[in-house]
Amino acid sequence: MDNFYLWIILVLAVVLLVFMWRKASKTSKEHYRRQEELKQQLIHQAELKRDFEELTKEKIENTPDEKLLEGAAASVQFHLERHIDMEERFNQLPLSCKYVYTLEYLIEDTKDGLYEFFKKNGEPLTGLVSPAADEVFKNKKLTEIIKQEYNMSDDNNEEVSVDGDEISRLDGEFAQIIKTVDVCGLSAKYIREHSEDFLSFKD
Repeated sequence: MDNFYLWIILVLAVVLLVFMWRKASKTSKEHYRRQEELKQQLIHQAELKRDFEELTKEKIENTPDEKLLEGAAASVQFHLERHIDMEERFNQLPLSCKYVYTLEYLIEDTKDGLYEFFKKNGEPLTGLVSPAADEVFKNKKLTEIIKQEYNMSDDNNEEVSVDGDEISRLDGEFAQIIKTVDVCGLSAKYIREHSEDFLSFKD
């Protein structure tokens, strides 16, 4: 009988060890994945700083369309970081620079839905995003969807309430429309048309 209980204890110990090993292995893999993600993010930020900290006319003209929106927005960000009051300095920038900066956040923060942009950001970006999208992407339906979600996210707007079903519907429409918009091409065209603005705000 004693041997029976001893075997039970040994079996339970083995099961526990296997469970702890698998959990540790899973945790280790998750930790490694997060480290790799952070490493890639840091490398990407370093590359952006190297390539776009100081924009030139030639760089704006020669950067591929698919990289120019992020690069121009990064250039604005690097400039803002040199100021104590970043929001005050942002408000002093040319409107085209504000638009491009805002649209980069829009594209980056809407991977899980348009409403995520409004949850993650505040003014002045949320107030700029509708006119920025309208000016650059020139898609009235897209602009209207952004305006609707902005109104729902605005705590000071008592006429519009947050409706989860409506947000899901609008997020779905936004996702479908944005796929049809040449985000990179239109953004690059806009940046090149306003290239002097991106060269004029240097310290």
